[in-house]
Amino acid sequence: LLLAAGVAAQPLARPVAGRGAEAKTLLVYAGTRPAYSLTDGLESLKLHLRRVATRLETAAVSNTAPDRIARADYVVVYCPQPFPNLSPDFLRAVAEANEPVLWIGFGADKLAEQTPFKGQFEVSAFAAGQSATRISYRGREWNVTVDPWIPARLHTNPTSEVILSFQEQGDE
Repeated sequence: LLLAAGVAAQPLARPVAGRGAEAKTLLVYAGTRPAYSLTDGLESLKLHLRRVATRLETAAVSNTAPDRIARADYVVVYCPQPFPNLSPDFLRAVAEANEPVLWIGFGADKLAEQTPFKGQFEVSAFAAGQSATRISYRGREWNVTVDPWIPARLHTNPTSEVILSFQEQGDE
């Protein structure tokens, strides 16, 4: 019984990021809602990001200088409301980043207009009108409903590959 209690007390190990456990993940958020309504989504996202062993820093877009983005190992941009206020300097810093960037929510349509990406892809400024009902990720398919989601389209490009796609309701 003591052996079982000792095993149960050991903490679960989090997977280590590709750049190591000391890598820094910068979570940048844009939100115009009162703090209490933004907090739930932001805290939930932080919990998901902490599943991987990195040092997590959180900052508002308005407090994020381009050099702060350049010093991060991973960048996550979270814009839960439509038409976020994103400065040209912020967009340029994200577009020029050499680190992986995960963009969640609105505003990526502004990123698609930046010099390194211009003409590479299109992102809608609005959420889709229908739910997605099937996800295809790296050749595997799942029947799951995703709503809301933001349509994006990758232009034909020999150096890019679609790894995730949705099928909307009624698109059989």
